[in-house]
Amino acid sequence: MYNQLKKMKTLLKIFAVLTVIFVGLLFILPLIYKAEIINLTKKELNKSVNATIDFDDISLGLFKSFPDFNVSIQGLYIVGLDEFNSDTLVKINTISLAVDIFSVFNRENYEIKKIKLVDPIIKIKVLENGNANYNISLPDENNTNSPSSNDVESEFKLLITKFQITNGQLIYSDDELNTIVQLTGINHTLSGKLSSNNATLFTNTKVNNLKLTYDGIPYLSDVALVYKANIDADIKNEIYTLGKNELILNNLLISLSGSVSYINDDLNIVLTFNSLGNKFKDILSLIPSIYANDFEEVKTEGTFSVDGTVRGTYNENQLPSFNISTMIENGMFQYPDLPKSVKNITIKLNIRNKGGQADNTIIDISEFRLQLGDNPFNGSFKISTPISDPDIQARITGELDLSSIKDYYPVSETNNLNGNLIMDLALDGKLSSLEYEKYDEFLAMGSVVAKNVNYSSVSLNEPININNAQLNFSPKYIDLVNFKATTGKSDLQATGKIENYLAYYLNKGSLSGNLIANSNYLNIDEILVPSDTTDENMPSGNNQLPDTTENKSVIEIPDNINFTISSKFNKLIYDNLEMDNVTGEFVVSHKTLQFNKLSMEAVEGLMTVNGSYSTININNPEVDFNVKMEKLSIPVAFNQFAIFRKYLPLTKKATGLFSANFRINTLLDKEMMPVYSTMNGDGTISTKNIAVNELNSLTQIAELLNLDKLKNLKINDILAQFQFIEGKLIVKPTKFNYQNISGEIEGWTGMDQSIEYYMRIKIPRSEFGNDANSMLDGLLAEANNYGTNFSLPDVIPFNIAIGGTLDNPIVKTKLSKDSGPSIVDITQDEIGKEIKNRKEELGNEAAAKAAKIIDDADKQVRYLIQEAEKQAKLIRENAEDVVAKLNSETEKQAEALITEGKKNGFVAEMAAKEAAKQLRSGAANNRSDIIKEADKKADELIMEAKKASEKLKNDAQKQADDLKK
Repeated sequence: MYNQLKKMKTLLKIFAVLTVIFVGLLFILPLIYKAEIINLTKKELNKSVNATIDFDDISLGLFKSFPDFNVSIQGLYIVGLDEFNSDTLVKINTISLAVDIFSVFNRENYEIKKIKLVDPIIKIKVLENGNANYNISLPDENNTNSPSSNDVESEFKLLITKFQITNGQLIYSDDELNTIVQLTGINHTLSGKLSSNNATLFTNTKVNNLKLTYDGIPYLSDVALVYKANIDADIKNEIYTLGKNELILNNLLISLSGSVSYINDDLNIVLTFNSLGNKFKDILSLIPSIYANDFEEVKTEGTFSVDGTVRGTYNENQLPSFNISTMIENGMFQYPDLPKSVKNITIKLNIRNKGGQADNTIIDISEFRLQLGDNPFNGSFKISTPISDPDIQARITGELDLSSIKDYYPVSETNNLNGNLIMDLALDGKLSSLEYEKYDEFLAMGSVVAKNVNYSSVSLNEPININNAQLNFSPKYIDLVNFKATTGKSDLQATGKIENYLAYYLNKGSLSGNLIANSNYLNIDEILVPSDTTDENMPSGNNQLPDTTENKSVIEIPDNINFTISSKFNKLIYDNLEMDNVTGEFVVSHKTLQFNKLSMEAVEGLMTVNGSYSTININNPEVDFNVKMEKLSIPVAFNQFAIFRKYLPLTKKATGLFSANFRINTLLDKEMMPVYSTMNGDGTISTKNIAVNELNSLTQIAELLNLDKLKNLKINDILAQFQFIEGKLIVKPTKFNYQNISGEIEGWTGMDQSIEYYMRIKIPRSEFGNDANSMLDGLLAEANNYGTNFSLPDVIPFNIAIGGTLDNPIVKTKLSKDSGPSIVDITQDEIGKEIKNRKEELGNEAAAKAAKIIDDADKQVRYLIQEAEKQAKLIRENAEDVVAKLNSETEKQAEALITEGKKNGFVAEMAAKEAAKQLRSGAANNRSDIIKEADKKADELIMEAKKASEKLKNDAQKQADDLKK
């Protein structure tokens, strides 16, 4: 943060360059055209920064501001380069300068009476890697030992007396610190001899709206800010002394005094601040949730005070000493139209550090006391050595009647909460005692008990009743002694242990535990109000990854949580799917939910699921399941499972049972539905006593073959293998039998329901009519007159192609009178082919032997190359394993550094992230070297195999040529 403050001076330098150029140009205005002035100014500005600076127009005038020159620039903007080439750093509607005309003629000291920025917008952005868009200064190419250009006496001595901002905006977004600061409606005036070596500066700043968000939590929102100050500035020695200074945040008034100076590039701070007669309501005005609820009408009592000092040196490695004390006494607030208040509020807070390191910080809430309606709460909290080894002392006791919350805090009338919450907790010890499992050195005891808690809401169909729940605390774990809840006809019971909870709370480790959940009857559909979703029967048409801008329905699995949940539900209903005797184990770890041996009776059969649901990428959740289904009902499966309706709508026309064993992997969209274009997997499916009636494709085949029996099939057992590849269901060759007809089918169904299947069936000659059989006998006799000895088989093969879509199939067969030859033509073709084959049989014998030599050589070549590629793949995979381990270890070390620094505020966190950045950079170089070396070895191995293969092929070809001769 220290370096960033120094770098931000570049923005001020830009305005200084503008000022010097504009004033210098005033001497030669009569001699130069306006266009040349604009081009020259743009050229000079862009030469001095690593950014693009442009503006719309320059206007110069004398009469309007006589006796001063007026120079204004319209539409100025500054856009970054490289990774910030789409970010506008500065955009200003108008910059105006009023220059004393007599100082221009004097040509020695140019007195700029006023600089005014109208509607400026400044957007500062710091990336996660620490790069900032305001760091646009070009590197100094001069020798560092030579005098800087800034040290040389300039012929222009600017005597600015007033600087003004009207309706400004400032947005500071820091991905590295996960912080966003927004200031809108900035009106600022700074006056005094700004360019003198010694001056008294008067500043008045007003901000209509200040927002501060850190780590996703809004700490300040809709806060009005006013800052008035007199500053004695020793500009030459960079010493700034604060005179009368007042800071007002909403209704909170704070006075500041002291000085800030630079000593050998370090910042030396001597600062004292305190509140001036503030009331308790003044601090309440800064709390977003309080301020949003009719704050002006809230009745308050009590006083608030804050005072503190900051003294010492601040740089990248050192913090100044500080001591801040805050006290609330006899606080009370009561909302209008509510019968009770939150009263007897007493808070004593002290934050201190003797200086040096952040680990010297002590946070001490020596007293915390309030009464929520008729419910008293008391507590205290103290933490020291927060970075190296947090030493914690805490105590909280209280009893809360949940039904009375609405008496002192406005809640939604659509929600209802009743019951009692009792807590008594105490902590005392160092975190290292827990990390090294020295539980006898750490006191952690107490309990939280919930009794007869009832909650109803518009988001719930039925109220939730927690009959009894109790958590007992120890240093090692939290013991969930019991949990019994009901809602409607549903019930849920749970017990278990939650471990490492203190380290998790302090960002020192992961939360882990084991829970056991049971239920006699649990209907999730009755508990939750369904959201508006599209009909599952409608094709989703997902041809691309889902939109990442919103994820309203995605269930995110938390990080740093390792939980194992064993469950048994006698009856479970979800999404209208009824499941009996549901048992299994759920494991929550690293943003992933794993299913282990999840077994259930459903769809009139038995299902077992193993797999995972991952939200590592929250925009594209991923599921990877292994599913076993035994003797499930085909019609029920069609109604329950969207994947059947998507790929196998023929099951709508079918009855019977099926069993399946398959693996499936796919991404999910924001509605938790499969993105079919990403679906991959394979498996087998078997059927028993399946009947298919009036399926449109079978009906077309029956009509083409003139066999009505094909319209309604009753097939015994079928075993099919299939694959999912990028959303396409591929069915491998599958045999089937129907009465005296046998066949084989293979093909695919696309995610857009397009199909392409090929069927080979054998139909007994007896199935055809008398006319067709007489023609076949005549053709056969005529062919045998030429010396052949053909006989027409009793079973005739046919090839059938099925294309189009599932809803509108297109069947093509050579038996179609409109599109191909008749049965007689087909048979004639087959006879002709047989005669030709006999004639060529002898002549092809030698060629066959030669072909075998070539074929054997090709097999050896393929084997050599395949083996080489396997070895190359193994080399690369080993390298990738090494890189993966290096990545994991590097990331662990980097995250550990950042976690340690984050507890020490902005400075320590930035230092930690810089160290993590260097660590990652070094690891990246090592990763690159490992991959390059592996690729080199793999490529050499494959190249040698190809050379050997080429020689083998040449030798085989020579042998084959000799044989043909």
